[in-house]
Amino acid sequence: MLKVAELDKRVYDLLADWRESRGGPSARRKAPWDSGFLGMIRRFLPWFEDEGIVYAFSYCVAIRLHGGECGRCASLAMTPASWERLGRTNGGRFDVRPDGANGSLSVRGLGYACTVKFIDSLEPIRTSIHGIYVVTLPYLIGTFLERESQVTRGHVVGLIRANGLGRNFRVNLPEDRRPAYDSCLRSARRRERQRE
Repeated sequence: MLKVAELDKRVYDLLADWRESRGGPSARRKAPWDSGFLGMIRRFLPWFEDEGIVYAFSYCVAIRLHGGECGRCASLAMTPASWERLGRTNGGRFDVRPDGANGSLSVRGLGYACTVKFIDSLEPIRTSIHGIYVVTLPYLIGTFLERESQVTRGHVVGLIRANGLGRNFRVNLPEDRRPAYDSCLRSARRRERQRE
């Protein structure tokens, strides 16, 4: 039987609309956090801890835990050594498969999977929020600004507002992304003024 992590209440609060149930309201009361991406995350964490896996959730999980808004996914960043370890220790309970230049990781029978991006060193770009490792805010924003689109720009504006970021934050970003950050900061300030 797979171990299931009990997450910090603040994580459940930040991911409240991720609850899924296939059995209606009564099933939701019994196990509201045990399906979908949350169910997958709750099963990954004990395995990662037992095996000493170096990981960080990125994109949606990171955005949510940093206070922003977005859809649902459970993308991961992981060191190549950790990925190899997962392939050896999955015990038939998890699917660990290559997926082009990335990997795909899922819990057998749960019906959800996540894309895994391989990064040689995660320590400088990950942080623990309420017991779950996610990419840092500078890395997340810098990545969004590297391939800026209307969607990623919206995520950056939301993260600026959620975290009260200002002009000083730009020093945490690569120089070539600072002008795009400044533009997002102006948009965030305009939205704040419109709310007043």
